[in-house]
Amino acid sequence: MEHVTSMTAPPDQGASLQKKQQIADAFALAVVVVLPWSISATLFLLVLWLIAVVVALKPSDIYREFLTIAGGTPILLFFLGVIGMLWANVSWAERLGGADSFLKLLAIPLLFAQFRRSNRAPWLLIGFLSSCTVLLVFFDVAAIRPGIEPSGAGQLGFPVKNATTETSEFIICSFILLFMASDAFRAKRWSLAISMFALAAVFLASVFYVILFPSYWFVFQFGTLLTIAALLLLFAHKQFGAKTMLGLLAIGALACSLVYAASPSTRSHINATDLLGISRPVFWSKSLRFIEEAPIFGHGTGSIGSLFAQSAQGQIGLMAQVTTNPYQETLSIGIQLGILGIAALWVMWISQLYLFRGQSMADWIGLVIVVYTVISSMSDPELFDSHRGWTYVFGVGVAGGVILRKRIS
Repeated sequence: MEHVTSMTAPPDQGASLQKKQQIADAFALAVVVVLPWSISATLFLLVLWLIAVVVALKPSDIYREFLTIAGGTPILLFFLGVIGMLWANVSWAERLGGADSFLKLLAIPLLFAQFRRSNRAPWLLIGFLSSCTVLLVFFDVAAIRPGIEPSGAGQLGFPVKNATTETSEFIICSFILLFMASDAFRAKRWSLAISMFALAAVFLASVFYVILFPSYWFVFQFGTLLTIAALLLLFAHKQFGAKTMLGLLAIGALACSLVYAASPSTRSHINATDLLGISRPVFWSKSLRFIEEAPIFGHGTGSIGSLFAQSAQGQIGLMAQVTTNPYQETLSIGIQLGILGIAALWVMWISQLYLFRGQSMADWIGLVIVVYTVISSMSDPELFDSHRGWTYVFGVGVAGGVILRKRIS
């Protein structure tokens, strides 16, 4: 695409297009570097990136991504979220607040189009890994300080954000580094391979430090362990084949069985309350009832809080709790947009999993981020979270753009 442009366009125009592309890439790099640290700074940089990328791209470049399933379904889900405001029986402030959660999905096809044309995606990977590594150092220093106590509910003295946010970054980084270490071993670059593997191990060790901290619900431990186990199996399958993956699965099942048999405390914790948390079963049962009441189109965008408030009237205890977050992505979409929204969400995920079916680094990064999001969304809406949602959007968008670029080159 770039070669064709440079051949057919005047020299000054070609240089101008390249300059615009460089500026858009620079703002994208700034976004992924700042993202692990500050969502407010990230949102400011996102506005600058959006302006730069719209200027750098042609309408035909963007339109091409809209016509693909992986790039078109995020747009469909966004428009369903916007249209869903029309039949929501809540204030316009609540409707707009609900629609805001869908807005970030518009960036996915823009990133596809940008990184079809750009070869600077490796710089974004280096920037994100470097930024998260610095964050890891701050986290580990905070963790080993004598007498450190949690700074608040679920905070554990985190230097920037919270357990869910930072461990999501650490897990993603660890599995990217494992893939890089494997490639380096194959290339006999021993020092680089050992360094990558050691850094991946430190990232995972920090995640397990959080998991083992006694103040956390078992739901957080269980969900994180399930995600790590799934990614380990995928890594084994990608790198060593199905037999190794099945072997690891068998070993893991045996280890879990032995721990369950040998540990009375573990058996006492394996129940619905510990696995799901105290409130989640109540929220999920109510959510299913809300979806049954409006199964096709849902109750409208931004209606979650109002529905839970109405259902809590006259109730006591857990049944009286009100939330705007039922802790499940599919249910959150289903309450607001019904079966249409749920279908759009899962078609988007499935199409993106299919996009990342190859063996390259970009395929692996995209696969890790989508799999992590799908599994984690079973206990918390990942896309509706500002930080984790933007991590998903940029990870999928940049990796998808790289793959699309390779397939047409």
